[in-house]
Amino acid sequence: MALLNTPRSTWIALVVAVVLLAATWYPGLDERFRQHKSMDIAEPGKAANLNFTLKDVAGRDVALSFFAGKTIILNFYATWCGPCRVETPDLVKLQQAHPDDLAVIGILMFDDNVAGVPAFAKEFGVTYPLLDGNGHTDLEDAYGPIDGLPRSVVIGPDGKIIAIHEGATLRPSFERDLAKIKQ
Repeated sequence: MALLNTPRSTWIALVVAVVLLAATWYPGLDERFRQHKSMDIAEPGKAANLNFTLKDVAGRDVALSFFAGKTIILNFYATWCGPCRVETPDLVKLQQAHPDDLAVIGILMFDDNVAGVPAFAKEFGVTYPLLDGNGHTDLEDAYGPIDGLPRSVVIGPDGKIIAIHEGATLRPSFERDLAKIKQ
């Protein structure tokens, strides 16, 4: 019973130690970190690779290069992702506000089932393309590392990465990115 009378800070330190220890034993984690070291990490100022053709929910091929010359927001998401669901309405509004010079493109990731995409699109009124990125490790090589969702990559009309947003990003942040491009 003396263990239960230890100070709270001792318990916190113990939990942190267990989590860190578990993380070092997590299968594949070591390989994942090695991959990241060898990746050419996507970052602002670098040219974006638009040489990808992905399937939409109807199974049609969509080439990302088709959108070259516009500002592009590649939004890596999953239908089950809570933060993705938070930011999707703002992405819809953003696309509606800039129909001629902006292309928002949703890319489904993390082995999410494409069958759930039409319901997701209907729920949020998504009119921009939703493409299947599952199994495309080359996407992660180009825009990664993608360790969490959502991840949005803003690409200028010149083909260079303007910004990368990790986690739910709301319209004002994207509007600031668009303003930078117009300067």
